[in-house]
Amino acid sequence: MYAVQLIVNDGSSDSAPRVVVISTGNVRPVADAGSNQIAQVGQAIVLDGTASHDANGDPLSYEWALLFKPVNSAAALGNVAQAKATLTCDVPGTFVIAGSGEAKDGGASYRESTVRLGDVSIDGMRDKVRFVVDEMARRLAALGFTWSDATSVQAYTPHDIGPLVRDELFARGAGRRGLNWDYARPPIVDIEFEMDVRRPVVDRVLRT
Repeated sequence: MYAVQLIVNDGSSDSAPRVVVISTGNVRPVADAGSNQIAQVGQAIVLDGTASHDANGDPLSYEWALLFKPVNSAAALGNVAQAKATLTCDVPGTFVIAGSGEAKDGGASYRESTVRLGDVSIDGMRDKVRFVVDEMARRLAALGFTWSDATSVQAYTPHDIGPLVRDELFARGAGRRGLNWDYARPPIVDIEFEMDVRRPVVDRVLRT
């Protein structure tokens, strides 16, 4: 190891010293598995490790490993000793998308961003439900899923949404596996309708 110090002077005073260390030993390589990806079931994806590098310029060997996969998946990595490995996703993954109410993102407060604030008429609730269903569909798509991938959908509201269930939920795919309507107010003041969407490995309900 070498240590080198540098001091500079502007004609009137010296700088604080800076030290750089130079090592002649081997430096650990850096693994880079690429960015996170979104895939559809049945799609073969390529995992790219070519950005991995070694400061000494030594040749690299590769060892990919599949650390987690959904229950009932038979997926296996291919080309595990190559810079680029492959994986075919064979079953949908698990997810929980929780707590979407009728408040738009980016508002200064919930009151300013809430859809039809304080309006719990059937028309007001229709707009609230429609907004939340759209938002949940957007979040599902961002994860590479659709409503058909959800195994459980919960709605939370103390207001009668019965007249809206067919057109605003079931007809738009949000009730393919049924709908659990909890007659309860969401935990945020002025929010009248909230939804959770999930596909867990195991969903246990404890009742007391």
